[in-house]
Amino acid sequence: MAETGRDKHRRRPPSLTEEDNASSGPDPATTSSENKNKRKRGQRGRNHYPEGKYTVNAISVAGEPIEPPEIAAIFRNAIGAIIRTKMVLDPTIANWALFPAGKKEAMWELLSGTFVRPRGTTEKVKYYATKMLGEAFRRWKSHLNTEYV
Repeated sequence: MAETGRDKHRRRPPSLTEEDNASSGPDPATTSSENKNKRKRGQRGRNHYPEGKYTVNAISVAGEPIEPPEIAAIFRNAIGAIIRTKMVLDPTIANWALFPAGKKEAMWELLSGTFVRPRGTTEKVKYYATKMLGEAFRRWKSHLNTEYV
């Protein structure tokens, strides 16, 4: 008898008996997957500020670090970590323009100490970093409003 297209894909019942299944696999108590906390899809971890110094080889026209390729992601993660963890921010401040200039300068000093830039690019990178810090601050405030207010 020829199999139809549907019959080809049907599951066959397992041929092993229950005794065979119990003895053939590893002991469930000894698996290491139970001990690990596996992250589900969609969950993200906390931002951690990168440790060490990173050398930036090239800056885009806008001031974003682009060379080496992984440096752009590290730079953005560092900005998010500064906003969320490094600087104690006041959520009662309405917007980034009203934020104290001293704290903005402290954030820039922290970034400039971690990322070594090419000469002559300080102003472009500082402008870009300040802009990105402002966007991260707005996202953080929005997150606080949706979660806690």
